[in-house]
Amino acid sequence: MKSIVYSFTLLLFTISFLFAQGSPNVPLLATFDPYPAVGYNDCWGYTAPDGREYALLGVLNGTSIVDITNTDSLVEVAFIPSTYSIWKDIKTYQHYAYVVTDLSGEGLQVIDLSTLPDSANLVNTYTGFTISHNIYIDEANALLYAEGGGGIRIISLSNPVYPMEVGFFGQSSHDVVVQNNIAYVAEGWTATYGIFNVSNPLFPSLIQRFSTPTGGYAHNVWVSEDGNYLMTTEEVPAGLTVKLWDIQDLNNITFMDDYIAAPGSRPHNVHIKGNYAYISHYWEGLRIVDISNPSDITEAGFYDTYPNPASQYEGAWGTYPYFSSGKVLISDDEFGLFVVYFEGAVETGIAVSPTTLMFDTTHVGATTQQSFDIQNIGINVLTVTDIQSGDPAFTTNLTSFSLNPGENQTVTVTFAPLTAGDYNAQLLILNDDPLNDSLSISLSGVADNATGINDATSLPTTFAVSPNFPNPFNPSTTIAYQLAGTAFVRLEIYDMLGQKIRTLVHQQLPAGYYQAVWDGRNDQGVQAGSGLYLYRFTAGNVTTVRKMVMLK
Repeated sequence: MKSIVYSFTLLLFTISFLFAQGSPNVPLLATFDPYPAVGYNDCWGYTAPDGREYALLGVLNGTSIVDITNTDSLVEVAFIPSTYSIWKDIKTYQHYAYVVTDLSGEGLQVIDLSTLPDSANLVNTYTGFTISHNIYIDEANALLYAEGGGGIRIISLSNPVYPMEVGFFGQSSHDVVVQNNIAYVAEGWTATYGIFNVSNPLFPSLIQRFSTPTGGYAHNVWVSEDGNYLMTTEEVPAGLTVKLWDIQDLNNITFMDDYIAAPGSRPHNVHIKGNYAYISHYWEGLRIVDISNPSDITEAGFYDTYPNPASQYEGAWGTYPYFSSGKVLISDDEFGLFVVYFEGAVETGIAVSPTTLMFDTTHVGATTQQSFDIQNIGINVLTVTDIQSGDPAFTTNLTSFSLNPGENQTVTVTFAPLTAGDYNAQLLILNDDPLNDSLSISLSGVADNATGINDATSLPTTFAVSPNFPNPFNPSTTIAYQLAGTAFVRLEIYDMLGQKIRTLVHQQLPAGYYQAVWDGRNDQGVQAGSGLYLYRFTAGNVTTVRKMVMLK
């Protein structure tokens, strides 16, 4: 009889995945379901000092620690038992994981992750409190905030193995997040959110409290990285939206916009990274929304882990979007761990502004080419300047070319004849994500050829390597590079552990434009796994390292 039940369960699981789906920009990398008979709850992530990535998957009777570095083969490296609990929360600090439950009365587990990938070990259980539904760790101040016992406990992690309570504040609550010594608290059935000054953990003080207009259960709260916006969820009743609030003036907290995946559905938890909020949306799966325009939230991508629910509480319980590789974790309460990829989860930055090309017009055509990343482009002004005089010779706003983030495009900018000489082409890019898709700029113009040189092709004036295209890729990608003179060139592929896996170029080459293709295999001809890789280009006095993602 057990085998029949198991087969029926497996059939239902298989059928459900026939319908599981995601948007094109959120591909599935891997799934892991080691305890189907037990069930799951929350998840968190951890990146070890050696660069390996781990999922901390909440199981109802413990914590599964899963190596997700190679998404072709997920491996559970440790399991830390706990008493049985439907609810669990997990966070990390230094090389420790902290786990709480909201049913067992077990307290706070401290798990040492320093011995990964070989093992992980429970090194202490703090019993200064018995239950907690949610915790948050303020890493800057080595403080853990634990909901439970009618308020929020402040726990010092100055000795990470032996936590110690140093403060207590607030009222009965459900969730807390802390940034810049301000605690934001979801206060449950009161339908309120409290904001507290915790700069002195011994004496926290209330700054402001505001109510949600829909009167739902104030379930979850998260603050934007710049501290200007707060996002909240109301789990009960079903159909209440995720809300975004402007908190720049705490005396005038302003509702900006809201979101829900479908009428009558039930958002659970939200996390913010950069311009995106990641919502574990129960039976709507993971929903990713763009909050770069706070007054107009738009859906940016999704992955549905449980498309045919029997209950509005089944499906995506938790998510973790903070890996630098762009991997995103989803924990489904029935089907375990999902690892997906989203470009917006890649760590972003502001590009150097302006970015400068150098070219000359001693060759007919005055042509040069350079690739730039175009995700989240704001203002893009191309200015051609005479180096000797400093006078601008040509200016154009590239937004007139209808650039589309997420697509690889080539734009050719043609300008009027220039006097022979050397020029800078300066491209101003705002809010650029250096790991997203690229724009190739070709500058062309007819030179006033005072030198009489009439080459059909102009050689590069710099040593450089371009972003690979496509990126992400499957099964192969092309890396273009240019040499300003004869040089010994090395182009090598590394995994995230810093191990060289493929040499594409290792030879002396004359000046010119070149391309190398990586077919995703190592030097032994073995196919590499899905994940994040680095390519290292060295030529002349230039060394450049870039990231790329292989998906399968």
